[in-house]
Amino acid sequence: MQKEIIHMVAVQCPEEEDERFNKWYDEVHIPMLIKCKTLKEVKRYKIVEEIEGIANYLTEYRFDSWEDFKTYSESPELSEARKEILQSWGDDFPVKWRAQYRIIKKWKKE
Repeated sequence: MQKEIIHMVAVQCPEEEDERFNKWYDEVHIPMLIKCKTLKEVKRYKIVEEIEGIANYLTEYRFDSWEDFKTYSESPELSEARKEILQSWGDDFPVKWRAQYRIIKKWKKE
């Protein structure tokens, strides 16, 4: 049985870059990545109250399986998006961390 995988990316965007970052992320970055057939869904979050040392943005990428994530991680879509990051942001793209998680249990309210 396949288990859902989420790939989480935490970003600390400087306040002065907030508008530029969000426009780029929503209109350039995600549209490039979502073309990958194994990427099922993307959700973006912004922290409600700033906490020192905690990223102010979090993005959740959902995949149906580890194999689907691996396909994505080697995809031409991700490769092109990485090149585009360098063009738009240089080496200063503010990622704090990335990690993958496997679902272990799910509850739904009836």
